[in-house]
Amino acid sequence: MKTLVVAATEMEIVQAKEALPNVEFLVTGVGMVNTAYKLGKHLAANHYDFIINAGVCGCFSREHNLGTLFNISVDAFADLGADDNGKFIDAFGLGLIDKNEKPFTDGLIINFSHAPFGNLEEVVGITVNTVTGNQQGVDMLLEKYKPVTESMEGAAFAYVCEMENAKYVQIRAASNYVEPRNKEHWQMGLAIKNLNEYLITLLK
Repeated sequence: MKTLVVAATEMEIVQAKEALPNVEFLVTGVGMVNTAYKLGKHLAANHYDFIINAGVCGCFSREHNLGTLFNISVDAFADLGADDNGKFIDAFGLGLIDKNEKPFTDGLIINFSHAPFGNLEEVVGITVNTVTGNQQGVDMLLEKYKPVTESMEGAAFAYVCEMENAKYVQIRAASNYVEPRNKEHWQMGLAIKNLNEYLITLLK
């Protein structure tokens, strides 16, 4: 099976790259724009049986330890819209996008490909341009999306894969809780370690 592993940064997958010389990797750069452009361009010239997005994420759930791995089976663009006097209205609510136009289902991107990728817990994620760092933002996102994770690339990756009819999975490791920003609480090293160990076991 020809597999591509996609990551935003080199540091998130460096151990897996060294251990898996026969697997192809694509480092896109951080954010939705980089991810959509570089993955879309790459898939225009290459075909894969399975595509994995691997990276770290913020976690809304205190019931999960930092370092926990997730399969993000549902994702959403959580800051695409308008600020209406402190209230967020998404692009679907503004009437700019049909909430059921491909690749959306009720405004969400749902992974229906059901490709084999292990037994990780499937959760809802959101994707943002600016990571959430205040309690008001956390509360709003939890009420609207009920997410477990937050990333800066996931929905863009899923969007491209859905539009290209590619089988895919988004695997993320929790490096921090989504809360008022405090990097002293982060466990980036643990998240990256767990992510790479899982990728190596999965793909070997």
